[in-house]
This record gives sequence, structure tokens and C-alpha cells, in this order.
Amino acid sequence: GSHTVVHLSGDDYHVWDRFAPMWKGLTHLNPRANDLQRFNSDALALMDGKPVICRHYDHSAGRFLAPVTLQRNDVVIVSGLHALRMPRLSKRFDVAVFLDIDEDLRRAWKIHRDVNERGHALETVLRSMERRALDSQRYIHPQRAAADLVLKLRPVNQRQLESAASPHAIPLKLSAQIRNGTYHERLARILIGICGLHLDIELAEDSDEVGMTIEGDVSAEDIALAAASLAPNLQEMLDIRPEWEDGMTGIMQLMVLLQIEESLKNRIR
Repeated sequence: GSHTVVHLSGDDYHVWDRFAPMWKGLTHLNPRANDLQRFNSDALALMDGKPVICRHYDHSAGRFLAPVTLQRNDVVIVSGLHALRMPRLSKRFDVAVFLDIDEDLRRAWKIHRDVNERGHALETVLRSMERRALDSQRYIHPQRAAADLVLKLRPVNQRQLESAASPHAIPLKLSAQIRNGTYHERLARILIGICGLHLDIELAEDSDEVGMTIEGDVSAEDIALAAASLAPNLQEMLDIRPEWEDGMTGIMQLMVLLQIEESLKNRIR
């Protein structure tokens, strides 16, 4: 529940607001465009039970709001483009999740949003994506190695990206890499038995890493049943009623929950 959680967002540590001319030469993915030293220090302070003063970035206006005090809390969530970049911080996380998106799917989503919903010119959007692609490979993708759970969304049929009226309507599949987890066999049985999904599992020969590819249609109701079976002590973890999503988004919710549950059990032991 929100009364036990404090959230630190990397977006609040951009050096400039949306209208600064420096963005013509840098992207948000470049570490130089973010105050990562302050981000690192504030995250560690919250983990150590200390309050921090943080200014919030308003995405709708593209401006920073007045600074506010973030109080310590039982659960600290740290998110952002560079959350796993700094070893001193990433080593303190109990659970680290890297969300990956197929590049063609990401491209289709961004074009649909920026052109159809925000009214930007297609040429401007394409130039922006070209600039970000190099920074993504250089600064963002290497952080996958620091994650306990890597979740990658991909289209079931890549050709549908070209013909679908909306990229949000095409079926997706999920590829997951699980590190430091032992729940994959239980998860596979439930996803097949209760949710009726198709799974492929690959075990790495030289590590404990497990790869899973999940495909099929699944409802939020079935995911709730799967969660009740996989995590019978769910009420001890959550002080709220979970709002499960349909499809692969709900499966990602379930996998993150299981990763957190396993981390909690390891801490108690």
C-alpha cells in the first residue's frame, strides 16, 4: 500500500526541463543529462531511513515543481533509465527488474503516440528515435546484467506491426530471464494448467539463469487465480487488493511479485 511505500523516480533528476536548448545535443538516456550523483545519494539515504528533498518533474508541463520532502518508508522503489547503472546502488536492491521492449515494437508505439496522439511531425519523431538508439545501446542495455529479472515484450507476429491499425492491438509474447530465482517450475505448471498459456523454458548450462518464453491469451481473473496458488501468503505481503491486468502485462506483474516474495523469504532466513 502507498502508506508503506516511497518512490524515487529518475525522471526527477533530469538536469534541465523540456524547454532547455541543451536537449538538442543530448538525450535523456545520456548520463550527463541527469544528476546521477544526487540520484544515487538520495536513493541510498532513503534505504538508510533518512528523508530527502527532491524536486518533481511534471511530464504534462515539462517543468520542475517546487522541491518536496520524501520521507523514509518500509519499501523503497527506485525507478528510471539509470537505476541499475551505479554498482554501489544496484548492489543494495533486494529485487532488480529490467524492462526491455522489442525495438520494432518500441518504434511503433512511439510513432503512434507522438504522431497520432501528440501531433508531432513524423520526420521529427524519426530523428529523435535515431538519436536515442545509439545512447540506448551504449548506456541502457548494459544494465540488463545487473537485473534479477529481465522482461522483454515482443510481437507474436512481427509482420502485424506493419498492417495493424494500432500497435497496441497486436498480440504480444513475453521473454523473461530469471536470475536468483527458484520459482520457474511452479510458475510454468500454473501458467499452463490454470492460464492455458504456451511456454518454452531454457536452462543455462553455465549459470542458474532460466529463460522463459510465454505466449497466449490470459485474463486478469486467471492471473489472480494463478497468484493465489503461487503465493498463498499474498495477504501478508500486500495491504491492498491487487489490480491485475489482462495479457502479458499481468504476467509481468505476477513474475515481479514472485521475485519479491522469494527475496523476502531469503531475508527472513
